[in-house]
Amino acid sequence: NDMDDSGVLLEIGALVGPERHRFRLTTELGPHPYGTLWQAEDQASSGRPTVTLLFLPDVLIRQPEFVERLRKLIIVCRKCKHPNALDCYGLFSAKGLFFLAFEAVDGLTLADMFASGKAAQLKPMQKQGLLIQMGKAMDAFHREIHKSHASLAPELIFISSKRGVRVMMISWHYVVDDYFDLMPSKPTYRQYQAPEGFVDPQPTSLRSDVYAFAALAYQLYADKPAFLPDDDEKARFQR
Repeated sequence: NDMDDSGVLLEIGALVGPERHRFRLTTELGPHPYGTLWQAEDQASSGRPTVTLLFLPDVLIRQPEFVERLRKLIIVCRKCKHPNALDCYGLFSAKGLFFLAFEAVDGLTLADMFASGKAAQLKPMQKQGLLIQMGKAMDAFHREIHKSHASLAPELIFISSKRGVRVMMISWHYVVDDYFDLMPSKPTYRQYQAPEGFVDPQPTSLRSDVYAFAALAYQLYADKPAFLPDDDEKARFQR
């Protein structure tokens, strides 16, 4: 029953989106570093399938060119089709409310699993399976897009009980890094980024994504992060 920044009431049963493409909210999945997650019924598609919506925070929407830059990133990320890549249906807006629509996920992320201690309880085969699916998604991204994702972090890795791993393919780093300190809930990609990610402008490469992947693998097996959120470029080299 949250009032969004734009004054639109986000509640179960509410209809959101433009006239030609409405979504009916069914379940609030909770907060996310890039906004608020809901499940909804897609009213414009036959059978009204369930989708996942990510409502963007007002502070990002207000930034000059943010929406345009995000639209371009979405066009790019949609070229990456893979069973482990989270399918994005686009950016929608109405009444000052902006949200992304994705294929349905449970809302559980690897970040949640790290926070609750559930990641540590996974069996070796489950950890391996998680990393393989995540790696395949990133591999597909590199093959299709030919540039670095630069945003790989636990909150972009969704784990659904029946459908396995889905990685959100949006390279958020490129659109939110300038506004990082304004964000109500901080994304964690800086904690996993390679040393070169701290240089301005960031000369990140595909190898930078491999570094982030390795940092995630380390955390999954060591049950502690390789780096702390405030660790800088120097800390990366020292460690």
